[in-house]
Amino acid sequence: MLDEMPVREFTSVHIRAILDQIGINKEAAKKGSWTNNNFNSFKKDIGILFIEVVELGAIAANPTAGIRRRKVVKRNHRETLSHEKFNIVANHLLAHYYNFGRFFRMYAPSHTRETEFMKIQRKDVDLKGKTYKVTVLKRDVYVEVIKDIDDDVLHYWCEAMYDYSVDDTRSEEERANDYLFAEDLRPGPVPIDASQITRRWRNHVKQSRFKHIADLKITADIYSVKHKATTDMVDAEAERIANESIEKAQQAAAKKNSHTSTKMVRTVYDVKSGDRKRHLKKRVKIALRNSGKV
Repeated sequence: MLDEMPVREFTSVHIRAILDQIGINKEAAKKGSWTNNNFNSFKKDIGILFIEVVELGAIAANPTAGIRRRKVVKRNHRETLSHEKFNIVANHLLAHYYNFGRFFRMYAPSHTRETEFMKIQRKDVDLKGKTYKVTVLKRDVYVEVIKDIDDDVLHYWCEAMYDYSVDDTRSEEERANDYLFAEDLRPGPVPIDASQITRRWRNHVKQSRFKHIADLKITADIYSVKHKATTDMVDAEAERIANESIEKAQQAAAKKNSHTSTKMVRTVYDVKSGDRKRHLKKRVKIALRNSGKV
């Protein structure tokens, strides 16, 4: 039995047997739930555990190293909510599940991983400076990063910071280490797990009992809004850069043609300005994504 076997005797054969059994258990619990992605994820987690075991000298080599990753279909684009669906869902959640709706609006523009966002503590939030601090993992190193709070969601942050029940008589000093999203998505000493957010999204959005939400047929997960925020930012920045570039080019053309403004260039001479702007925006967006700045 593997539970009685010394760790030093574990090989890739034993780890593969464990992974296969996990798959069998998952399939028995819910048909079709064991995928190649699941296999790779469990293999990675077990491998991380054995890294420590190897460093401690309990085993000579990591037994997961001899197990190949399974092939998965890579999606070109992660599914996101359209602007219309985003607004409908946000307003619905705020109307029927306010605390969850508040969380949704706060998280959407954060550009932050869900696990990082769930660990925000009250002491990390500066409402006056409109910033908050998160600890992110970059290249195996944890780094503290300061993020901005958008003006249109600042009031939700103010609410969340002080949404305590009247029974909580602790001082502000005692509350400083509280997590912003504890039980009922209100501040408290114990943060809830990110899986609870996934369950809420499934129950209140993907499988909503409200017809107007069910009719939207939303399959995107809640954390896709992070990608939507990034996409929106890229689009806005590309629009700004394209407009500035076209304007400068038209100013140069106007000067060349002895015009005092760019109106004649824009309305008469530059007949391809629309196509030029569209292609320029496309090139700018590609450059921004490839730069790693967004």
